[in-house]
Amino acid sequence: MMRNSFTRITNKRQLVSFHNKAVVLNLIYWSKNGISRTQLYEKTDIRPTTISRLTSELLSEGLIRICGYAQSTGGRRQELLSINRKAGYVIGIDIGAAEIVGLTSDLKAGIIQKIVQPTSSKGKQAILSQVENIVTALSKEISNIIGLGIVTVGLLDTRKGVLRLAANINGWVDVSLKVWAEEKFDLPVFIEGSVKAMALCEKWYGAARNAEDFILVNIGAGVGCSVISGGKIHRGVSETAGEIGHIFIKEDTPLCRCGHRGCLETLISGPAIARTARDSLSKGIPSSICPEGKNPDEVTAKDVAEAAHRGDKLATEIFEKAGQYLGYGLTTLINLINPEMIIIGGGVSKAGRLLLEPVEKTVQQCALQIPRNAVQIRLSSFGDLQGALGATTLVLKELLKIPQLPAM
Repeated sequence: MMRNSFTRITNKRQLVSFHNKAVVLNLIYWSKNGISRTQLYEKTDIRPTTISRLTSELLSEGLIRICGYAQSTGGRRQELLSINRKAGYVIGIDIGAAEIVGLTSDLKAGIIQKIVQPTSSKGKQAILSQVENIVTALSKEISNIIGLGIVTVGLLDTRKGVLRLAANINGWVDVSLKVWAEEKFDLPVFIEGSVKAMALCEKWYGAARNAEDFILVNIGAGVGCSVISGGKIHRGVSETAGEIGHIFIKEDTPLCRCGHRGCLETLISGPAIARTARDSLSKGIPSSICPEGKNPDEVTAKDVAEAAHRGDKLATEIFEKAGQYLGYGLTTLINLINPEMIIIGGGVSKAGRLLLEPVEKTVQQCALQIPRNAVQIRLSSFGDLQGALGATTLVLKELLKIPQLPAM
Protein backbone atom coordinates (compact mmCIF):
# COMPACT_ATOMS: atom_id res chain seq x y z
CA MET A 1 0.00 0.00 0.00
CA MET A 2 2.76 2.47 0.88
CA ARG A 3 4.65 1.99 -2.36
CA ASN A 4 1.44 1.63 -4.38
CA SER A 5 0.20 4.97 -3.03
CA PHE A 6 2.85 6.63 -5.20
CA THR A 7 2.08 4.64 -8.38
CA ARG A 8 -0.33 5.30 -11.22
CA ILE A 9 -3.81 3.77 -11.12
CA THR A 10 -4.61 2.21 -14.49
CA ASN A 11 -8.33 1.26 -14.53
CA LYS A 12 -11.67 2.22 -12.99
CA ARG A 13 -12.03 -0.86 -10.77
CA GLN A 14 -8.57 -0.25 -9.35
CA LEU A 15 -9.44 3.42 -8.86
CA VAL A 16 -12.59 2.57 -6.86
CA SER A 17 -10.67 0.08 -4.75
CA PHE A 18 -7.87 2.56 -4.03
CA HIS A 19 -10.42 5.28 -3.29
CA ASN A 20 -12.27 3.15 -0.74
CA LYS A 21 -9.05 1.91 0.82
CA ALA A 22 -7.74 5.47 1.14
CA VAL A 23 -11.01 6.63 2.74
CA VAL A 24 -10.79 3.82 5.31
CA LEU A 25 -7.09 4.46 5.96
CA ASN A 26 -7.73 8.18 6.52
CA LEU A 27 -10.47 7.50 9.07
CA ILE A 28 -8.22 5.06 10.90
CA TYR A 29 -5.23 7.42 10.74
CA TRP A 30 -7.09 10.37 12.26
CA SER A 31 -9.02 8.42 14.91
CA LYS A 32 -7.82 9.39 18.38
CA ASN A 33 -8.30 6.12 20.24
CA GLY A 34 -8.99 3.66 17.45
CA ILE A 35 -12.09 3.03 15.37
CA SER A 36 -14.22 -0.09 14.87
CA ARG A 37 -15.32 -1.59 11.55
CA THR A 38 -18.91 -0.70 12.40
CA GLN A 39 -17.90 2.93 12.91
CA LEU A 40 -16.06 2.87 9.57
CA TYR A 41 -19.23 1.65 7.88
CA GLU A 42 -21.34 4.32 9.63
CA LYS A 43 -18.97 7.09 8.50
CA THR A 44 -18.80 5.99 4.85
CA ASP A 45 -21.06 4.62 2.12
CA ILE A 46 -18.82 1.56 1.78
CA ARG A 47 -20.47 -1.85 2.26
CA PRO A 48 -19.62 -3.80 5.45
CA THR A 49 -18.15 -6.69 3.43
CA THR A 50 -15.86 -4.25 1.63
CA ILE A 51 -14.89 -2.62 4.94
CA SER A 52 -13.98 -6.06 6.26
CA ARG A 53 -11.88 -6.87 3.17
CA LEU A 54 -10.08 -3.53 3.13
CA THR A 55 -9.22 -3.59 6.83
CA SER A 56 -7.96 -7.17 6.46
CA GLU A 57 -5.69 -6.01 3.63
CA LEU A 58 -4.40 -3.09 5.68
CA LEU A 59 -3.75 -5.37 8.64
CA SER A 60 -1.86 -7.88 6.48
CA GLU A 61 0.19 -5.04 4.97
CA GLY A 62 1.08 -3.90 8.47
CA LEU A 63 -0.23 -0.38 7.95
CA ILE A 64 -2.84 -0.66 10.71
CA ARG A 65 -3.07 -2.63 13.93
CA ILE A 66 -5.62 -3.76 16.48
CA CYS A 67 -5.19 -1.36 19.39
CA GLY A 68 -7.96 -2.55 21.70
CA TYR A 69 -11.64 -3.41 21.91
CA ALA A 70 -14.77 -1.29 22.04
CA GLN A 71 -17.06 -1.41 25.06
CA SER A 72 -19.43 -4.35 24.89
CA THR A 73 -23.05 -3.59 24.05
CA GLY A 74 -24.15 -7.11 24.84
CA GLY A 75 -22.57 -8.95 21.93
CA ARG A 76 -19.03 -9.67 20.85
CA ARG A 77 -16.63 -6.81 21.59
CA GLN A 78 -15.47 -5.13 18.40
CA GLU A 79 -11.82 -4.64 17.56
CA LEU A 80 -10.53 -1.05 17.48
CA LEU A 81 -8.16 -0.24 14.63
CA SER A 82 -5.41 2.39 14.59
CA ILE A 83 -2.50 3.30 12.35
CA ASN A 84 0.67 1.28 12.91
CA ARG A 85 2.99 4.25 13.35
CA LYS A 86 6.04 1.99 12.97
CA ALA A 87 4.91 0.59 9.60
CA GLY A 88 7.19 3.04 7.84
CA TYR A 89 9.36 6.07 8.41
CA VAL A 90 9.72 9.43 6.72
CA ILE A 91 12.68 11.79 6.36
CA GLY A 92 12.10 15.55 6.44
CA ILE A 93 14.74 18.11 5.48
CA ASP A 94 14.40 21.87 6.04
CA ILE A 95 17.01 24.02 4.26
CA GLY A 96 17.09 27.41 5.99
CA ALA A 97 19.25 30.48 5.73
CA ALA A 98 21.01 29.76 9.03
CA GLU A 99 20.80 25.98 9.37
CA ILE A 100 19.68 22.74 7.79
CA VAL A 101 17.42 20.59 9.96
CA GLY A 102 16.88 16.92 9.16
CA LEU A 103 14.76 14.41 11.02
CA THR A 104 13.28 10.95 10.77
CA SER A 105 9.72 10.45 11.99
CA ASP A 106 7.27 7.60 12.22
CA LEU A 107 3.86 7.77 10.53
CA LYS A 108 2.40 9.94 13.34
CA ALA A 109 5.19 12.54 13.57
CA GLY A 110 7.04 10.79 16.38
CA ILE A 111 10.62 12.00 15.97
CA ILE A 112 13.15 9.16 15.87
CA GLN A 113 16.33 11.12 15.16
CA LYS A 114 17.34 14.66 14.22
CA ILE A 115 20.42 16.35 12.79
CA VAL A 116 21.04 20.11 12.72
CA GLN A 117 23.92 21.74 10.83
CA PRO A 118 24.79 25.35 9.95
CA THR A 119 23.92 26.02 6.31
CA SER A 120 27.05 26.16 4.17
CA SER A 121 27.96 29.55 2.71
CA LYS A 122 29.92 27.92 -0.13
CA GLY A 123 27.09 27.61 -2.61
CA LYS A 124 24.85 25.06 -4.29
CA GLN A 125 27.09 21.99 -4.40
CA ALA A 126 28.19 22.38 -0.79
CA ILE A 127 24.56 22.60 0.38
CA LEU A 128 23.53 19.58 -1.70
CA SER A 129 26.43 17.64 -0.18
CA GLN A 130 25.17 18.59 3.28
CA VAL A 131 21.68 17.35 2.43
CA GLU A 132 23.08 14.11 1.02
CA ASN A 133 25.13 13.48 4.16
CA ILE A 134 22.20 14.21 6.47
CA VAL A 135 19.79 11.94 4.58
CA THR A 136 22.39 9.17 4.46
CA ALA A 137 23.01 9.46 8.21
CA LEU A 138 19.28 9.50 9.03
CA SER A 139 18.54 6.43 6.91
CA LYS A 140 21.51 4.37 8.10
CA GLU A 141 19.71 2.71 11.03
CA ILE A 142 16.24 2.48 9.45
CA SER A 143 15.36 0.27 6.49
CA ASN A 144 11.70 1.09 5.83
CA ILE A 145 11.89 4.70 4.61
CA ILE A 146 8.77 5.37 2.51
CA GLY A 147 9.62 8.86 1.25
CA LEU A 148 11.62 12.07 1.56
CA GLY A 149 10.23 15.58 1.99
CA ILE A 150 12.54 18.53 1.33
CA VAL A 151 11.54 22.12 2.07
CA THR A 152 13.59 25.23 1.51
CA VAL A 153 13.48 28.97 1.81
CA GLY A 154 13.26 30.85 -1.48
CA LEU A 155 11.05 30.91 -4.55
CA LEU A 156 10.04 27.48 -5.82
CA ASP A 157 8.42 25.94 -8.86
CA THR A 158 6.82 23.01 -7.02
CA ARG A 159 5.41 21.53 -10.25
CA LYS A 160 8.96 20.99 -11.53
CA GLY A 161 10.60 20.63 -8.14
CA VAL A 162 13.01 23.48 -8.92
CA LEU A 163 14.28 26.16 -6.56
CA ARG A 164 14.50 29.39 -8.52
CA LEU A 165 16.14 31.71 -6.02
CA ALA A 166 16.87 32.13 -2.32
CA ALA A 167 18.23 35.62 -1.78
CA ASN A 168 19.48 34.93 1.74
CA ILE A 169 21.55 31.80 0.93
CA ASN A 170 24.72 32.26 -1.09
CA GLY A 171 24.58 30.43 -4.43
CA TRP A 172 21.24 28.72 -3.68
CA VAL A 173 19.70 29.38 -7.10
CA ASP A 174 18.40 27.30 -10.04
CA VAL A 175 18.49 23.97 -8.20
CA SER A 176 16.61 20.98 -9.68
CA LEU A 177 16.04 19.71 -6.18
CA LYS A 178 13.45 17.00 -6.89
CA VAL A 179 15.35 15.37 -9.77
CA TRP A 180 18.63 15.51 -7.84
CA ALA A 181 17.13 13.93 -4.71
CA GLU A 182 15.27 11.18 -6.58
CA GLU A 183 18.46 10.18 -8.40
CA LYS A 184 20.51 10.24 -5.19
CA PHE A 185 18.20 8.37 -2.85
CA ASP A 186 15.83 6.21 -4.95
CA LEU A 187 12.85 7.38 -2.89
CA PRO A 188 9.63 9.23 -3.64
CA VAL A 189 10.60 12.90 -3.14
CA PHE A 190 8.28 15.84 -2.43
CA ILE A 191 9.37 19.48 -2.51
CA GLU A 192 7.79 22.54 -0.86
CA GLY A 193 8.61 26.00 0.45
CA SER A 194 9.61 26.17 4.12
CA VAL A 195 6.84 28.51 5.24
CA LYS A 196 4.17 26.52 3.43
CA ALA A 197 5.49 23.36 5.08
CA MET A 198 5.32 25.09 8.48
CA ALA A 199 1.65 25.82 7.78
CA LEU A 200 1.07 22.16 6.89
CA CYS A 201 2.67 21.19 10.21
CA GLU A 202 0.16 23.42 12.03
CA LYS A 203 -2.71 22.01 9.98
CA TRP A 204 -1.76 18.38 10.67
CA TYR A 205 -0.53 18.52 14.23
CA GLY A 206 -0.92 21.99 15.70
CA ALA A 207 -3.23 24.86 16.53
CA ALA A 208 -4.81 24.90 13.05
CA ARG A 209 -5.91 21.26 13.10
CA ASN A 210 -9.59 22.27 12.73
CA ALA A 211 -9.05 25.52 10.83
CA GLU A 212 -9.83 25.87 7.13
CA ASP A 213 -8.74 29.50 6.69
CA PHE A 214 -5.58 30.55 8.49
CA ILE A 215 -2.20 32.20 7.96
CA LEU A 216 1.21 31.10 9.21
CA VAL A 217 3.70 33.98 9.51
CA ASN A 218 7.37 33.03 9.80
CA ILE A 219 9.83 35.57 11.25
CA GLY A 220 13.45 34.54 11.20
CA ALA A 221 16.31 35.56 8.91
CA GLY A 222 13.53 36.72 6.59
CA VAL A 223 9.77 37.22 6.85
CA GLY A 224 7.15 35.29 4.90
CA CYS A 225 3.71 33.78 5.30
CA SER A 226 1.58 30.96 4.00
CA VAL A 227 -2.13 31.48 3.36
CA ILE A 228 -4.37 28.45 3.80
CA SER A 229 -7.78 29.00 2.21
CA GLY A 230 -10.48 26.35 2.30
CA GLY A 231 -7.92 23.94 3.75
CA LYS A 232 -5.56 24.36 0.78
CA ILE A 233 -2.37 26.35 0.26
CA HIS A 234 -2.90 29.52 -1.77
CA ARG A 235 0.10 29.74 -4.12
CA GLY A 236 -0.71 32.46 -6.63
CA VAL A 237 -0.15 32.29 -10.37
CA SER A 238 3.66 32.32 -10.05
CA GLU A 239 3.80 30.57 -6.65
CA THR A 240 5.00 33.75 -4.93
CA ALA A 241 1.96 34.33 -2.72
CA GLY A 242 2.80 35.05 0.91
CA GLU A 243 5.66 37.54 0.59
CA ILE A 244 4.41 39.61 3.52
CA GLY A 245 7.99 40.61 4.32
CA HIS A 246 7.97 42.86 1.28
CA ILE A 247 4.80 44.83 1.88
CA PHE A 248 5.46 48.54 2.36
CA ILE A 249 5.31 49.80 5.96
CA LYS A 250 7.29 53.04 6.17
CA GLU A 251 9.79 55.14 4.29
CA ASP A 252 13.49 55.48 5.09
CA THR A 253 14.16 51.91 6.14
CA PRO A 254 17.47 50.22 5.32
CA LEU A 255 17.67 48.73 1.84
CA CYS A 256 15.92 45.36 1.71
CA ARG A 257 17.52 42.34 0.02
CA CYS A 258 14.75 42.63 -2.61
CA GLY A 259 16.27 45.97 -3.69
CA HIS A 260 13.57 48.24 -2.25
CA ARG A 261 13.09 50.29 0.90
CA GLY A 262 10.13 50.30 3.26
CA CYS A 263 9.73 46.51 3.53
CA LEU A 264 8.36 44.93 6.71
CA GLU A 265 11.28 42.50 6.72
CA THR A 266 13.75 45.34 7.26
CA LEU A 267 11.94 46.20 10.50
CA ILE A 268 11.04 42.91 12.20
CA SER A 269 13.30 40.07 11.00
CA GLY A 270 15.98 38.66 13.28
CA PRO A 271 18.77 40.57 11.50
CA ALA A 272 16.65 43.76 11.58
CA ILE A 273 16.13 43.51 15.35
CA ALA A 274 19.85 42.87 15.88
CA ARG A 275 20.77 45.82 13.63
CA THR A 276 18.43 48.16 15.52
CA ALA A 277 20.06 47.11 18.79
CA ARG A 278 23.58 47.59 17.44
CA ASP A 279 22.72 51.03 16.07
CA SER A 280 21.32 52.08 19.46
CA LEU A 281 24.34 50.73 21.33
CA SER A 282 26.69 52.60 19.00
CA LYS A 283 24.95 55.82 20.05
CA GLY A 284 25.77 55.14 23.67
CA ILE A 285 22.26 54.24 24.82
CA PRO A 286 22.68 52.30 28.09
CA SER A 287 21.61 48.66 27.92
CA SER A 288 22.47 45.14 29.07
CA ILE A 289 21.87 43.75 25.59
CA CYS A 290 25.61 43.36 24.99
CA PRO A 291 27.23 41.72 28.01
CA GLU A 292 30.70 42.77 29.05
CA GLY A 293 33.35 41.16 26.88
CA LYS A 294 31.06 40.59 23.89
CA ASN A 295 31.65 42.43 20.62
CA PRO A 296 28.63 44.73 20.02
CA ASP A 297 28.83 43.86 16.31
CA GLU A 298 27.94 40.26 17.22
CA VAL A 299 24.69 41.09 19.01
CA THR A 300 21.79 38.92 17.82
CA ALA A 301 18.00 39.09 18.08
CA LYS A 302 18.25 36.36 20.72
CA ASP A 303 20.47 38.65 22.84
CA VAL A 304 17.87 41.40 22.53
CA ALA A 305 15.03 39.07 23.54
CA GLU A 306 16.95 37.77 26.56
CA ALA A 307 17.71 41.32 27.69
CA ALA A 308 14.05 42.30 27.27
CA HIS A 309 12.97 39.34 29.41
CA ARG A 310 15.36 40.67 32.10
CA GLY A 311 13.57 44.02 31.94
CA ASP A 312 16.11 45.93 29.84
CA LYS A 313 14.46 49.19 28.71
CA LEU A 314 16.09 49.45 25.26
CA ALA A 315 15.49 45.79 24.40
CA THR A 316 11.85 46.04 25.47
CA GLU A 317 11.35 49.13 23.32
CA ILE A 318 12.91 47.39 20.30
CA PHE A 319 10.47 44.49 20.60
CA GLU A 320 7.52 46.80 21.21
CA LYS A 321 8.33 48.63 17.97
CA ALA A 322 8.87 45.38 16.04
CA GLY A 323 5.53 44.09 17.36
CA GLN A 324 3.84 47.31 16.29
CA TYR A 325 5.21 47.01 12.74
CA LEU A 326 4.19 43.34 12.60
CA GLY A 327 0.74 44.40 13.80
CA TYR A 328 0.48 46.76 10.83
CA GLY A 329 1.34 43.88 8.50
CA LEU A 330 -1.15 41.52 10.12
CA THR A 331 -3.84 44.22 9.98
CA THR A 332 -3.44 44.22 6.20
CA LEU A 333 -3.83 40.43 6.11
CA ILE A 334 -6.85 40.48 8.42
CA ASN A 335 -8.67 43.16 6.43
CA LEU A 336 -7.78 41.60 3.08
CA ILE A 337 -8.10 37.85 3.72
CA ASN A 338 -10.35 37.54 6.81
CA PRO A 339 -8.64 34.45 8.34
CA GLU A 340 -9.94 32.65 11.43
CA MET A 341 -6.42 32.29 12.81
CA ILE A 342 -2.93 33.76 12.41
CA ILE A 343 -0.03 31.74 13.82
CA ILE A 344 3.37 33.38 14.30
CA GLY A 345 6.39 31.10 14.04
CA GLY A 346 10.12 31.28 13.39
CA GLY A 347 13.05 32.25 15.59
CA VAL A 348 11.80 35.74 16.46
CA SER A 349 8.50 34.29 17.75
CA LYS A 350 10.47 32.75 20.63
CA ALA A 351 10.33 36.21 22.21
CA GLY A 352 6.78 35.22 23.16
CA ARG A 353 4.57 37.85 24.78
CA LEU A 354 7.25 40.51 24.22
CA LEU A 355 6.28 40.35 20.55
CA LEU A 356 2.68 39.21 20.80
CA GLU A 357 1.36 41.93 23.13
CA PRO A 358 2.25 44.91 20.88
CA VAL A 359 0.96 42.92 17.90
CA GLU A 360 -2.42 42.41 19.56
CA LYS A 361 -2.58 46.03 20.67
CA THR A 362 -1.86 47.31 17.15
CA VAL A 363 -4.37 44.96 15.50
CA GLN A 364 -7.00 46.01 18.03
CA GLN A 365 -6.41 49.66 17.12
CA CYS A 366 -6.05 49.31 13.34
CA ALA A 367 -7.99 46.33 11.94
CA LEU A 368 -11.61 46.48 10.88
CA GLN A 369 -13.89 45.34 13.69
CA ILE A 370 -15.69 42.39 12.07
CA PRO A 371 -12.63 40.52 10.70
CA ARG A 372 -10.64 41.54 13.80
CA ASN A 373 -13.19 39.94 16.10
CA ALA A 374 -13.16 36.74 14.01
CA VAL A 375 -9.41 36.10 14.16
CA GLN A 376 -7.21 34.46 16.79
CA ILE A 377 -3.55 35.44 16.88
CA ARG A 378 -1.24 32.96 18.56
CA LEU A 379 2.36 31.76 18.70
CA SER A 380 3.47 28.46 17.21
CA SER A 381 4.62 25.81 19.68
CA PHE A 382 6.80 23.74 17.35
CA GLY A 383 10.10 25.62 17.53
CA ASP A 384 13.03 24.91 15.21
CA LEU A 385 11.70 21.55 13.99
CA GLN A 386 8.52 22.93 12.44
CA GLY A 387 9.80 23.13 8.87
CA ALA A 388 11.28 19.61 8.92
CA LEU A 389 8.11 18.18 10.47
CA GLY A 390 6.16 19.97 7.76
CA ALA A 391 8.43 18.26 5.21
CA THR A 392 7.38 14.84 6.53
CA THR A 393 3.71 15.72 6.02
CA LEU A 394 4.40 16.04 2.28
CA VAL A 395 5.06 12.28 2.18
CA LEU A 396 2.19 11.44 4.52
CA LYS A 397 -0.21 13.54 2.42
CA GLU A 398 0.63 11.36 -0.55
CA LEU A 399 0.27 8.17 1.48
CA LEU A 400 -3.22 9.26 2.59
CA LYS A 401 -4.26 10.85 -0.70
CA ILE A 402 -7.78 9.87 -1.75
CA PRO A 403 -8.09 9.33 -5.54
CA GLN A 404 -11.00 11.19 -7.08
CA LEU A 405 -13.69 9.04 -8.63
CA PRO A 406 -14.95 9.96 -12.10
CA ALA A 407 -18.38 11.62 -12.33
CA MET A 408 -21.17 9.10 -12.85
